[in-house]
Formats: sequence, structure tokens, C-alpha cells
Amino acid sequence: MAEWFKAHAWKACVAKTHRGFESLSLRQFVPDHFSYAQSFSKSPSLSRSSLPSHEFPLSSPVTIRPSTPADAAVIAEFNARLAQETEHLTLDRARLRVGVEAVLGDPSRGIYWLAVGGGEIVGQLMITFEWSDWRNGFFWWIQSVYVRQDWRARGVFRALYEQVEREARSREDVCGLRLYVERENQPAQATYRRLGLRPTNYDFYEVDFRLAR
Repeated sequence: MAEWFKAHAWKACVAKTHRGFESLSLRQFVPDHFSYAQSFSKSPSLSRSSLPSHEFPLSSPVTIRPSTPADAAVIAEFNARLAQETEHLTLDRARLRVGVEAVLGDPSRGIYWLAVGGGEIVGQLMITFEWSDWRNGFFWWIQSVYVRQDWRARGVFRALYEQVEREARSREDVCGLRLYVERENQPAQATYRRLGLRPTNYDFYEVDFRLAR
């Protein structure tokens, strides 16, 4: 496990389609995953040499890296755009920024992964953790996915997803990946199917104490 902590960014050439969405927020304190996430903040330099490259047609190079506290403003901006584009929600910017900084300051809450292209952050996703007693392992939930409009249809989400999937598969305590998507978001659903994700037998219900819909 320590070996892939040392190298957690890679350069990929990518080309697929994706549009942003917000996935389910599941937050809980997970001691081993806290150590996993903490390792990124302790390693400021990102080695790319030990991770493979992936070639796709019509490529555009991106680098995938974990977030740092300095990324808070961009992540908050992407989340605000995400809510507006997918659910027509205008988020409270102050509360949103505090929520993003809470993740960046406490890795037990989650981990943001960022896609960097042309020297700028062009996409993101966040991982949170859910324990499954049936499987004796953690599901990693993919949420807060956003790809900048001028970088869509260029495989940015694929690059982010493949980074997460590779790391999840390398851990014995992770039993799978999950996300949710709006029923009418057919382009996103098609992308997820191409990546090997499948619909489940479950519908989700919630009581939201913070956002009125």
C-alpha cells in the first residue's frame, strides 16, 4: 500500500464524454482510510514515473493528482457550477467554501482528486467512505464530479475514474465503487456503463435538512 502512496499522479491521454453531477454524500470516520488520505498531504511531490500511461484516440493530456488546501477556491467554484447546471440550485457560497475546506482539512471526511490540463484544474471528483457489513469492506462513493465545460468530451472523467478504480482495487479493505446519477442524465449514465458501472436494484431516499428542493 505504501508504494502507491509515493506515486499518485499520472499523465494520461484521454478522449470520452462526461457531464458533471453531484453524487451521494456519505461521511463517517474511517481510521484506516484516514491514514490513506493523510498520506497524500504528507507527500508534497508527485512522482509520475512509476504509474502507467493510458493512450486513447483524439488525446488531450491531463495529470491526476490529490487536492491540497490551496485548491479550495477552485473546488468550491466547481461545486457551485455543478449544483446550478445539474439541479438548478444556487448554493450558499460561504457554507459551500466551509464544506470544501472541511474535507481538505480532515481526510476522514473524503478525498478530492483533481484533473489538471494546460496548467489549470479542469475536473474533479471526491471519494467518501461507506462500510458494508455484508461484504466486510468499504464502498468508495464517487461524488462532486465536475468537468469544466471546455474540457468535456475529452476523457477527463475517465482519467479520474480510472485513477480511483486502480487504487480501490489495490486495497483489500475496499469492496467496490458506487455513485448516483439523476434519472434524466442519460449522457452520464452512458459514460458510467462504458466504464463498467451497472445500475443497482435500489432507489435512494433522503431527508435534507440543509437544501430546499
